[in-house]
Amino acid sequence: MKKSFKSFALAICLMTILFTGTAAYAMEPINIRIPVVCKDKGGEFAISTDEENVVIENETVTVLGNSTGSFSVNVDEPDDYHFVIKQLAGSEKKVVYDKAVYDVTVHVTTDNNGAMGYKIVIKKDGTEDKSDEAVYENYIPSKPDKPGKKDVVTGDSREVMLYAFMAGALSAVLLVLLFMRNRSKKD
Repeated sequence: MKKSFKSFALAICLMTILFTGTAAYAMEPINIRIPVVCKDKGGEFAISTDEENVVIENETVTVLGNSTGSFSVNVDEPDDYHFVIKQLAGSEKKVVYDKAVYDVTVHVTTDNNGAMGYKIVIKKDGTEDKSDEAVYENYIPSKPDKPGKKDVVTGDSREVMLYAFMAGALSAVLLVLLFMRNRSKKD
């Protein structure tokens, strides 16, 4: 009887280890915000990836000038995820749109409690500089000077138009006074 009890206890222990020790738990998806900054003039931006287990909530985002927008991405397991951010062609003819392409790597990890966290590393194509946001600078160029024309620098910082206006006003006042004086002599 002792032998069969030991065998039975051993069988129970093995089944417990095999069936409950390797239980898989589904992780809660994590939402990742990838920031895009647009300086001066606004633009429309697109994000893309070749990753299979990623849900991109908004594949394009419009960012107004001098503000920040973000792409929203959901992942459900720890890994390194790669994305590309580009600016879509703008419609304003006077604006020079930044043609930068950014490579984004999101490192998703878990802590000791199984909670996921992430770190974003953004690199502008052609550089090794790392950032935590993609920065685009769209602008309207200033009008170029005429060839051969050079600005004359006199060192005089006074406002010439102010003096011209004051001289004109004084001339008008003098003319009115002369007119009134001539009129009073005729009467």
